Order: sequence, then structure tokens, then C-alpha cells
Amino acid sequence: MTHKLPRKVKHRSFSALVLALSFNLAACGWNAPVPSYRSHDAAFGFLATPSFWSDEPPSKGEMCGSWMSTIVARDPLAIAHTSFPESDPEASCFVRVRFWSDDVARAAESTPHGCAFPDSNQRAVLAGLARSLDRIADDAHAPDPYFSCGLTRSDVVAVARHDARVIRDLGDRASVAPYAAVIVPGHGLADQGASPLVHYGPSNPGACVALAGPTFALLGAMIERTRRAAALIHGGVAPIAIVSGGAVHSRLVEAFAMLHLLVCPRPDATFEPVAADRVLLEPCADHTHTNLRDAGRFLAAMGARAGFLVTDDHFQADYFEDQTGLEMSAEASINARSAISAISSARGDRRRSATMPAFGSRRTAFGRSRATVSAR
Repeated sequence: MTHKLPRKVKHRSFSALVLALSFNLAACGWNAPVPSYRSHDAAFGFLATPSFWSDEPPSKGEMCGSWMSTIVARDPLAIAHTSFPESDPEASCFVRVRFWSDDVARAAESTPHGCAFPDSNQRAVLAGLARSLDRIADDAHAPDPYFSCGLTRSDVVAVARHDARVIRDLGDRASVAPYAAVIVPGHGLADQGASPLVHYGPSNPGACVALAGPTFALLGAMIERTRRAAALIHGGVAPIAIVSGGAVHSRLVEAFAMLHLLVCPRPDATFEPVAADRVLLEPCADHTHTNLRDAGRFLAAMGARAGFLVTDDHFQADYFEDQTGLEMSAEASINARSAISAISSARGDRRRSATMPAFGSRRTAFGRSRATVSAR
């Protein structure tokens, strides 16, 4: 027996199908290829002298004013996701990094002068930030620019105390690194509400939960992202990871889950955990844009120059890397990652590099993208 759908339901179903197909076509239609050589243009940060168009770098007024008419007219690549135009490329503190495997990563070049983190001035800034985090933990009425997102008071206290320890330890450590932090966005799915990690948190990061099979797989792209973040920390690329993500799609706080993935034993046979004082928690971001905003807020509060953004090889990587139909919409957002995953699946699994451009990138001679997130 067949059932006829009401006309309104048919119309809504057809509209949803058209919208999904439109996103699919837009996402497939405009992929930015990896350059085959290092060019002297915005794709590699060289919007400064000498350029093809002018012997003088653009002024701050030009860069902060009419970007389209003064900068993009000079170099069309300046508007692409895969560019990082700088009036002073050396000041971007970009350092190429090479992944030899998912567990081994090293800086592929020396750190530019003045870019190693932390220097003596930054250590003083870190001490002040640690005190601010302590005040948030001690006083419910203290100014809190980091954790005002619906967390319980007990969670705010636990996170603030944990992050204060991470920042204080970072300032006391004698070593320096090319990047201030590895930024690790979370990945939320509705099914994660069934994860045993919904009860795990920073109040006792050593209380590890045994994960295997389906309970491990529930954590999705965070498995790959944290594995790469650990490799970067062990390789000296950055001293800490900033794990960013709230309880958006389920009860699971993505930042807490990534803390567990980084510090606890896991089924990956070759994975080497990191110490809990190497993981800064940002438990409030609710989509990709706020991952970058909230992590950038911590970078700025740390007095940092640049952070290293890491993701997986799937939709979020494409979003950071590609010039797609999503870029054409001023209000485009990746709020509903679970819903959009169907579009990602339709596109196919195109393997990409370990890290992708956010606010800017360079391309290496090895055909792998590396990214920095500037705190300036």
C-alpha cells in the first residue's frame, strides 16, 4: 500500500534536497590545489617588498581600510583561504613543520628571530594570566572572559585551576618552541552522549577510562587530531595544546574528551600520551569559528605571536583549506557539523595533510599544508 505525502511536506523535502545538492556542488566545485613551487605572492605571505606591483609594502591604513580595492587588486590571492598576506613576512613567525608519520613531527626550519616562545616578557604575561585564572577559580564574581558559557560553577573552578597550572608551568619551563600552542578543535556528534567520558573532567585528569572498540570510535575526528597534537608537542613544535570545544551536540564536553585522549592510554599502539600540564582547556566553543576565536583569545592573553592549527583530513580540513561555495556566503557557518557530515561523505574521503590553513598558510615543497594562527 502506498501513502501520498501532503503537498507541503513534498515541498519541504524537495527544498531540503536542493539545498543539500547545492552545498555538495559548491563544496566539490572549487578546490584550491597545492602549489607546485614557492611563489612570491600572498599564498606564501609575500605581500611585502619586493612585489610585482610595488616596491613599497602596503600601509596599515590600506590593510585595515579598503582591502578589496587596495590589497586584492594588488594580489588576487590575498582574499583566498589559502593565503596569508603580510606586510612583513618575517613578523608572521611562520615555521614549516614536517610530519614524518602521525606520531613524529619536527620543525623543518629554524625559528625566525624574536619568534621563539616564551621570551622573558611573555613569561611575565603568563604569570599574570595564571593569577587571573586563579581569581576566576577563587571568586565567582571575578571577571571571566574564558568560561562564561553555561558551565556549572564546579566545572568552572576545575577548568580554571587546571588552566592556571598549565600556564604557570609553561612560564616556569626553561625551553622555548617555534609556536606557543597547538590549537585542536573538537568534533561533536550526537552519539557521544553515550560515551563514558561524559563524567570525565579536569578535576581528576588521571582518572582514565578504558576505551576500546565502539567507545573509542565514538570520539570521531578528535582521535586523529589529538594524535597529531601529541606528535607536535613531543617534537618540540609547541609546548602545549589548546583543546577547544564545548558540549554542543551531546552532554560530552569536547575539550574534556580531548584532554583524556591526550593524557590517557588509548588503543593506538604507537601513541605516546602527554602530561596533563601540557593541555590547556577551552570548553566553550560551539563551532569551528569559535574554536579559532576562543583559542586566539588565549593566545593573545599569553602574549603569543602564533599558534599551530591541527585538524584531521576530512570536512573541517577542507573548510580551512578550500575556496568553496561556503566562502561565498558572508554568514556561512559550520554550526551543524553532524548534519553536514552527509555532504562530506558524498564528496568522498580525499586524504589531506595533517594541518590546514585558518587565518593563513604557507605550502611546503612536500605538498603538505601548514598553518599558523596569528595572535596579533
